[in-house]
Amino acid sequence: MALSGVIWGLFALCAISLCGRLSIRIVCFRKLFAEDYLMVAVLGVMLANAVLCQTQLDLLYVIEAIGNQGKEARPPPTFAEDVTQATHAALAGGLICMVGIWAVKYNFLLFFYRLGSRLRPYRIFWWVVVATTTACFAVLLGLYDYQCTSTSVDKIRGTCATKENVDMDSGYTILNCTVDIFTDVIIIIFPLTIVWRVRISTGKKIMLACLFSMVLFTVAITLRRATTPPEG
Repeated sequence: MALSGVIWGLFALCAISLCGRLSIRIVCFRKLFAEDYLMVAVLGVMLANAVLCQTQLDLLYVIEAIGNQGKEARPPPTFAEDVTQATHAALAGGLICMVGIWAVKYNFLLFFYRLGSRLRPYRIFWWVVVATTTACFAVLLGLYDYQCTSTSVDKIRGTCATKENVDMDSGYTILNCTVDIFTDVIIIIFPLTIVWRVRISTGKKIMLACLFSMVLFTVAITLRRATTPPEG
């Protein structure tokens, strides 16, 4: 019940933030931009993920409880079907989250393009970053473990629970986090470049640069996720 409240509370917070953003756009610019429509789509993706989590919570709790009981566990007759359904939900949830995260990256890219598109070197570098970001996204989608998240419980027991497969999953997690950090860093170059070219005092430039560099906080969280071994 608590987890359900957290899920919908975070979604409500995101929805309120987006409504505030759209209101500011309309009041200040009398229109919405491409990145605004993209973020509306992202909110829809987040809603889908919240609904998926809500509908699968009870199932996940049952599976976790059985796993914690160890050898004394007495799975229900539908346990095999429950595990299969849970793995399919994990596949859908993982892909939904990935699409949402990378859509936010494209949101920033669209916004930063408008800020410096009059400069030819800026445009060239922007396209390089877009191509790099898209290539990274394609690689992560291609390497995702579809076999062990879209199969039956028998195959999970036979092949997906081996040490080799577990090591591959750990390697993918590290790759995912590394690519996430890399793309965040190259995207943050745009606002830092713009700030440094603006004719304001050096102190203000440093303050704005520090503000934009708060993305390093998310980088630190991602790095922590990559270096923390899973429990169990």
